Amino acid sequence: MRASDADRDAAAATLRDHFAVGRLTLDELAERLEVAVAATTTQELQAVTHDLPVAGQAARPAGPSRRRQDVKVLVAVLGDNVRRGRWRAGEEMVAVALLGDCKLDLRNATFEADEIFIRATAVLGDVTITVPEGMDVELSGIGILGDTTNSVTGEGLAGLPRLQIKALSVLGDVRVRARPPEGRRALRRGRDRG
Repeated sequence: MRASDADRDAAAATLRDHFAVGRLTLDELAERLEVAVAATTTQELQAVTHDLPVAGQAARPAGPSRRRQDVKVLVAVLGDNVRRGRWRAGEEMVAVALLGDCKLDLRNATFEADEIFIRATAVLGDVTITVPEGMDVELSGIGILGDTTNSVTGEGLAGLPRLQIKALSVLGDVRVRARPPEGRRALRRGRDRG
């Protein structure tokens, strides 16, 4: 039976949910998402989720670590996924772009930790992380026919957490850039006109 776009989206959502609770590693998620996006039949889609429990069928593992449960996941498959405005940034986040774009804007986010860790994976897509000016950012990772770029310079300002990003880009890009908060940019524009 031929797979529809809705079938592929459902499979991607299932994989994302199992990753969020720790049943899949980041590498397994990326591999399975790649297969799910390319699947043309429902049998191919079932192959990427066949070893995962169906919702309500099995209880969650006993005593998962709090850190693993608090991971915030942003996945873009054949489209865009954007997180911006006022939101609560987790201590650990994952951004995966597979034939799509993930845009993670931290300028107006609320931070609950002094150090934030992001795993960014771009496969035939882009992950763009926008941080407030003055944030201390460390980017490490690998680009395979793709780029990992950190244009943030300067020392970290008091009150902002330190951001560590581990990136993997395959025929895609992971970019980190600093921008002023939206309100400040609007205020600057107003002054320029006056």
